Amino acid sequence: MIPIWGSGKEALADYEDGNYLGAAINAGLAASDVFLVKAAISGVAKGGLKMAGPHVWRKWEKGQATGARPWLVEKEFVKKGQPAHHWAFEQHTKVPDFIKNQPLFVKPMKDAVQHGRVHHPYTVDGVRLPRFNPVQRLWYGTPQWAKAGYVSSAGHSGMAAGRTGADQDDLRRRR
Repeated sequence: MIPIWGSGKEALADYEDGNYLGAAINAGLAASDVFLVKAAISGVAKGGLKMAGPHVWRKWEKGQATGARPWLVEKEFVKKGQPAHHWAFEQHTKVPDFIKNQPLFVKPMKDAVQHGRVHHPYTVDGVRLPRFNPVQRLWYGTPQWAKAGYVSSAGHSGMAAGRTGADQDDLRRRR
């Protein structure tokens, strides 16, 4: 249950038992945990610390630009003119704006083409580019920390399922 430590220890135990496939899988899970922890720390540093003070749902002062984008630009979460993708809650959903416009749920995109292709086919200089397939949409439209979380949780769930029906004495054996 402890990221990195549990998978790493299990990888060593599998290696000592001669279970090289299990050792490789657990080593991969430990590596995915490293990426998850790194992504979480950088996410907090990038988004969480910049959010100290006023938040997206603040009251707008007279003469000030309204909306979340100016605030996201001001806090340097996105650059001026940079497309930003609502990855968890799409803009047209009934989720309140003050929730779906939080930096946690907005992913800065490389360019308008990449952002457009997440949603639909996109035409550039008369060439129609197809919409990204589901795997590409997940890859390009999801923040790094969320991708690391998907891999880590799926891997750990798979390992837990693989232990179902295993010999309980073998699982309790100290390694």
